[in-house]
Amino acid sequence: FETMLRLSDQGKAIDVVTVTEELSAKKEIEDVGGLSYLLELANAVPTAANVAHYAKIVEEKALLRRLIRVATKIVEDGYTREDEVEALLGEAEKKMMEVANRKNAGDFKHVKDVLVETFDNIEQLQSQKGDVTGIPTGFRDLDNITAGFQRNDLIIVAARPSVGKTAFALNVAQSVAVQARENVAIFSLEMGAEQLVMRMLCAEGNIDAQVLRTGALTTEDWGKLTMAMGSLSNSGI
Repeated sequence: FETMLRLSDQGKAIDVVTVTEELSAKKEIEDVGGLSYLLELANAVPTAANVAHYAKIVEEKALLRRLIRVATKIVEDGYTREDEVEALLGEAEKKMMEVANRKNAGDFKHVKDVLVETFDNIEQLQSQKGDVTGIPTGFRDLDNITAGFQRNDLIIVAARPSVGKTAFALNVAQSVAVQARENVAIFSLEMGAEQLVMRMLCAEGNIDAQVLRTGALTTEDWGKLTMAMGSLSNSGI
């Protein structure tokens, strides 16, 4: 430490090389344990060079602790609360979204940097042909309003129960995956995977849902079903 102070007073950098050189010049290198001990000290102390990485570790651990607390509360509510299941599901989803939003929160940006990114995007949009600049939904009127799904968009579909929200969302997901060839993830709290796939098969193959549910398929229906299964199998859903 005395050697480091001397180097600091002289305005020199402080690292393993300079400290070793100074100690060797003073014939003190062996008194402190030699070069191996200095290297051991250096490796044991975090440096400011990695501060961003360390900060990310702290952030991730804090997020995990928050996630554990939320998950524990959800489990406790499941055992003790007497509310309607839908109310508990909604509350659990809200809590999980709050945790996820903390993870996805962006850093502050100077407007100058955002302007550069925006200008590049505008140039890219100008080079594209057509009015749909994002990912097409498969619904022409909707695409005319939104120009397709844009990056960072959050689209919320709200309506009364049993008016077709799930069917609409599945049609959009199917169009994006099959026609636009984009990857799609579907999370459903209401329907199982097989039920969702049955709906998508009906839509993709233009097959009557009742016919598919009862298994009363004609030869033509079997051909449509085979083609629909092939399209969905090769999609990014």
